[in-house]
Amino acid sequence: MARRWLIATGIAGVLLFSPAAQASPRPSIAVTPDTAAPTAPISVDGSGLRRGERLTIRFAGVRLGRVTARRGSFHATFRVPASATPGTHWLVADRQGRPDLRAQVRVQTDWLAYQFDAAGTGWNPLENVLGTGNVAQLDEQWTTHLGSSIEAPVAEADGVIYVHVNLPNRLRAVSASTGAVLWSTAVPGLPWGQPPVVYEHAVYLASDPSPLARVFAFDEADGHMRWAHTVGNPDGDEVFTAPVFHRGTLYVQTGQGVVDALDPETGQEIWQTPVAGFNQASSIAGVSAGGNTIFVPVERTLYALDATTGAITWQSPAAPAGPFENAPSIMDHTAYLVSQAGRLYAVNTGNGAVRWSRLTSAGQATAGTTRTTFFAGSANGGCAAIAVDPTGGRRWSTPLPCSVLGTPHRPVIANGVVYLTSDDGHLYALSAQTGALRADVAVAPDGTRLTDPIVVNGKVILADADGELHALHVG
Repeated sequence: MARRWLIATGIAGVLLFSPAAQASPRPSIAVTPDTAAPTAPISVDGSGLRRGERLTIRFAGVRLGRVTARRGSFHATFRVPASATPGTHWLVADRQGRPDLRAQVRVQTDWLAYQFDAAGTGWNPLENVLGTGNVAQLDEQWTTHLGSSIEAPVAEADGVIYVHVNLPNRLRAVSASTGAVLWSTAVPGLPWGQPPVVYEHAVYLASDPSPLARVFAFDEADGHMRWAHTVGNPDGDEVFTAPVFHRGTLYVQTGQGVVDALDPETGQEIWQTPVAGFNQASSIAGVSAGGNTIFVPVERTLYALDATTGAITWQSPAAPAGPFENAPSIMDHTAYLVSQAGRLYAVNTGNGAVRWSRLTSAGQATAGTTRTTFFAGSANGGCAAIAVDPTGGRRWSTPLPCSVLGTPHRPVIANGVVYLTSDDGHLYALSAQTGALRADVAVAPDGTRLTDPIVVNGKVILADADGELHALHVG
């Protein structure tokens, strides 16, 4: 069969194009997504390679594996190394004697929710910069004045910090690298600071435009309001806690113990459960989630709700030691929560049975890793940070000023360090393994109440009651 030729004519003459003469595609690789956290999956696609060519894939010098371009291309999935620090890194495809192929990947961890996750653990397992070896060197990177008062912990996503400022009642977005304010938007209602939550390019906030309780969605890019939805008792209610995202649904608990499940795109109600009936209970605790269950403390009882339908699946025996003040931390099929009278409870998440309880002498919140629960309480006639094992046995107790028993303050954990703030302007950092005090940082003037911190991308970020936002790092 004769070869076909394409002929193009013009004032410059006649050009002949042969399909065989067309240039071959240049070898290249692409990585998706181009921003990821340590241990997160990434896809690597290569093209324009020689058939059967073998390549070694490395990330920031760490070997991830080998691939073969069987038809001149390949598709493979790897995980970002746990050791990859925040910043931009090269993913390299080593072609064994030929020029390497390279693609840039930005490593970044987000702290999207109050207490880090829907389970309320307060544990960031991805932090790999700050640790027991360098936390004593924490120093101020920047401080930004945002208003007259900040009461709620912050959230961070894609290098932006989101802060609910009480006075004035505004949501502000701040650059995590410089502290510059990127945008600011008014929040309707009373100036009761609540922690923001970030999900799918929107920032969510529960507020209290008395007499109704509402949840708001703001655009992550510029702060404009996407939607607002009334939750709880339609005759009047309040919200004291942060919303929780779990499996693509937004959950919020109101002061009367009503739980609403909302569509995050539209704000429309999916279901509503008055756990103890309208006007029959009060709660300031908030919800946590694990599996297909939402855990709701209302007064002295912990309830489990089906996350899909809102149906109550079980309720724990009433705690004789007073109402619960905080959402539970969910770990290893156990819900840990502390009562106002100072007793720590461990509740079986499968049936609501109390596994054990112990007196802490102070009604403070919990946080934990997979094998240890941390809380602030009383010990030996004073105040302390305390760690217990899954059976309730004490691992260690470290004396601290009683100002840590204020607001109350919830511990957070990252890379082997427990962080706890106080009402005296100090941040305390302890070894999660031994309880040894590694750092005592005076963040704000004595007597200034600090919010709970977040620890992410090598920084500790927290605010104070004087309206200052602080970023600490190891310089």
